[in-house]
Amino acid sequence: MNLIDMNAEQLCDTLLLLADPISKICEDESLYKAMEEYRKRLQEKKAPALIAGAKLLSDIVPLLLKTHREETAVILSAIEGKPAAHVLKMNGAELVSNVFRAWKKEIRPFFTRCGALE
Repeated sequence: MNLIDMNAEQLCDTLLLLADPISKICEDESLYKAMEEYRKRLQEKKAPALIAGAKLLSDIVPLLLKTHREETAVILSAIEGKPAAHVLKMNGAELVSNVFRAWKKEIRPFFTRCGALE
């Protein structure tokens, strides 16, 4: 179920699961710097989409999974409603796809929409 579509009780339970791992990821300076560099390249429009996607896949996703594997598993588990152990047993393509989907379709839109309500 999408974060945006959850009722208050479901959302509270899910956000409680997401708060700690998202906080740990957000506090990672090396990951933050890599994401800032990626964001700047996208804003400069110098990188074609394919190259930008490859850069994301080659730089940010490995750093995320190397330094925050457990946090990533907890986040995907909370969003997908599956045990973290299941998430860690996914094949590589499925895991990377789910990380992208969770960010693009769940986490970013939810927090963007919440920010727009201010």
